Amino acid sequence: MLRLRGKSIATGMSLGSAAIFQAPNGIPMLPAHLIAHLSRARQDAPIEPMDVVLVVKNFSEATMFAMPWIKVVGIVSEEMIQDIPSVKVPVVAGVSELMQSISDDALVLVDGDRGLVLIDPDSMAIATYQAERENIQPRRRFYLDYSHLPALTLDGREIRVMARVNTTEDVNLAHLNGADTIVLSCNCPLFSSEMDDQEQYHALKSLCEAFPGKPVTLIGYPDSASIESLLRASALCDLTYALPLNVRGEYFTEFTEAMKVAEELLLAENTRYGYIRLAGITSILDELDEALETYPIGRILVDQPYPGAFQSEPGLEWLDKTALYATRMLAPLELIIPVVDTNNIHFSLGIGASGFIVTPDYVQSLKALLREMNTVICRNELTNRSVTD
Repeated sequence: MLRLRGKSIATGMSLGSAAIFQAPNGIPMLPAHLIAHLSRARQDAPIEPMDVVLVVKNFSEATMFAMPWIKVVGIVSEEMIQDIPSVKVPVVAGVSELMQSISDDALVLVDGDRGLVLIDPDSMAIATYQAERENIQPRRRFYLDYSHLPALTLDGREIRVMARVNTTEDVNLAHLNGADTIVLSCNCPLFSSEMDDQEQYHALKSLCEAFPGKPVTLIGYPDSASIESLLRASALCDLTYALPLNVRGEYFTEFTEAMKVAEELLLAENTRYGYIRLAGITSILDELDEALETYPIGRILVDQPYPGAFQSEPGLEWLDKTALYATRMLAPLELIIPVVDTNNIHFSLGIGASGFIVTPDYVQSLKALLREMNTVICRNELTNRSVTD
């Protein structure tokens, strides 16, 4: 088994036969085994569509591929993709020496979640990935109870309502009230940096079991949690680890590199693991790094220490700048708020908030309030107020 690493472009996992596809001077060259497959189809033989993983030098070549009785289940590119495409199959790009490392018709496993490509994976590796794919299903559980449905504003925008928890009772209440996510800090009664790797894993596993099918966000520092325990737990749920933005970008980069090393170890041990999403957390008037847009994070969490903190002139200016960063990074801006206040929620939606983190007992009232609001009106009223001021 050969393991190659690239950059994840489109998530997901797939298994198929390699099809090295080249188009020199724009002339497509089909692999021999695909031509043989097509010839059987032309003889009116009852054949099943072939699952293939396209192996290309440049992603633009993959867009030229279109064949009957061939189902593309994944794409691997040797060169990096500049413009991320919108595709429905896992894609890994930037795989060094790809074309020299793989042969036509080899079995290929594409892990678009971690940016890995396995050539001729052994039976143990395939079984591990199959078990992980089966485990993805609980993450997609749908609740039919209206209270558990996401909060949609009058103009159709979905706003996440998350519950910040500290105890088992909080988790149960968050589940009962239909929170979209639970958020907890390291060193709360549910999770501690003093725990060893196994204890941290079991603590997170218990959270996943108590809050089935929903994401979990853990707030900590780079050394607050074992990366191995986080990776193993992320196979059980959609797990995000939020690091303080004031630790600077190199800590996020170092954490990402350490995660790759831990992934290699777990993969070598055939231990099932998932993908850790990274987020950044900050508080009002914290200094923001000018290089924030380069941080490998997908969400920005902002702590509001007291009601109305953002509506002062310095707070508004700071939040405006933070929201601008979030927009450029295509990262949701999620606010941690102490109480649910109509004016505060109205203002926050106007500034561009995509989610709110509250105590479990506020989840239902906040969802009800959001369903009565219009984000376009909130934004326009905030803009008009700024112009008037």
